[in-house]
Amino acid sequence: MSANQDLVPSASRLPTSTHQGLAARIQAYRRETGTFLLLDVSGSMDERLSREERAIDKLRKVARDLRNNCPTVRQIVFPAGPAGPACDQARELAGDIPEPGGTTPLAAAIRLAASHGALHLLIVSDGEPTDKEAARQAAQAAKCQIDVCYIGRPGDAGEGFLRELARQHGGSCDTVDLRTKQLETKIRGLLGA
Repeated sequence: MSANQDLVPSASRLPTSTHQGLAARIQAYRRETGTFLLLDVSGSMDERLSREERAIDKLRKVARDLRNNCPTVRQIVFPAGPAGPACDQARELAGDIPEPGGTTPLAAAIRLAASHGALHLLIVSDGEPTDKEAARQAAQAAKCQIDVCYIGRPGDAGEGFLRELARQHGGSCDTVDLRTKQLETKIRGLLGA
């Protein structure tokens, strides 16, 4: 081997590119910041789970824990307000979710998340959206994965609709009981997936 050959590094001694590591970090960041929790706060969430707790109280606690432990997950509530024009809207919220009221404008929630670059939607709802066709169209336009935690009565029409929506958009739909820790466990599993 000549002295000149020693100056040319072999392929095994070349430094590895950092571009692949950067690309992976960018992709992970986009995945983390592109995950939205869409929370149904319609009037039906006022239902009592026990003497001390309503469905909205349980959902509020789960959302609070997730905000603390998964700060990159953004949350959108629907409807944005219980009365007037806000009843058909959704809004992003960094704090505690509001008291329940109004209808179930899932389409507005999906459109809002999509406008903020959503890559993955986690829908938590107990029923059918106000406008099923609008929700289907919004999901189609969003072009992202949709997972659902259905927290209503098993076998209801809302469960069937949400199960089909998740299936069409590469996700899963699980029916969970709010009286247990199933919801938080399921959401954490979906976030880790």
